[in-house]
Amino acid sequence: MPPKKFTLGFIGAGRVGTGLASSFARAGVKVVAIASRKIASALRLAKRVRGARACAPQEVADRADVVFLTVPDDAIEAVASGVKWRAGSACVHCSGAADLDVLRKAVADGALAGGFHPLHMFGEAGEPAAALAGCAIALAGPDTLVEKLERLARVLDAKPLRLPEGGRALYHAAANFSGAFVIALIQETIALWGKLGIAEADALAALLPLVRGTADNAE
Repeated sequence: MPPKKFTLGFIGAGRVGTGLASSFARAGVKVVAIASRKIASALRLAKRVRGARACAPQEVADRADVVFLTVPDDAIEAVASGVKWRAGSACVHCSGAADLDVLRKAVADGALAGGFHPLHMFGEAGEPAAALAGCAIALAGPDTLVEKLERLARVLDAKPLRLPEGGRALYHAAANFSGAFVIALIQETIALWGKLGIAEADALAALLPLVRGTADNAE
């Protein structure tokens, strides 16, 4: 089935859910249902995604072929366990670190369980979704599902990256060195320069060209 024939649903309407749902919709993939702990968040995202409906998590699972759980890592298992899954549907979390055993309730119901983690820093949920073109997306799950997730990644012009079973924790820890740790280093440099009387905005403006140039040199 071509990616644009899939119907997608999202449980979680924060940064990741907003970024992915908006990006898929712009790429022509049908997003049919969105749920969130706060109904206002689901309504806000549904207004941005044509054809999507804000609803309860169970309705998302009932309506969508592939359901993305874009919730905090410590909420994934509870959210997945609180839904009755359709046989043959897919329950996919977007965590970089969590293994697939947190989705065992979905598997017990007859659904496929997978992982779809964009190696990307998403902005605030209210901001326009950043383009995911060129972004790596780490995938996990049974081959039949991973093949479907690969097609979904490619429709975003992203680069699918298959992870071996049990490899997500190492993948996520290593990725933090190139993502979150860079931000921490920038913040620490700004704090040190602040002792010299350099304003935060001026320090950031001075550092960003250095950081971008350093990243370019890695290619």
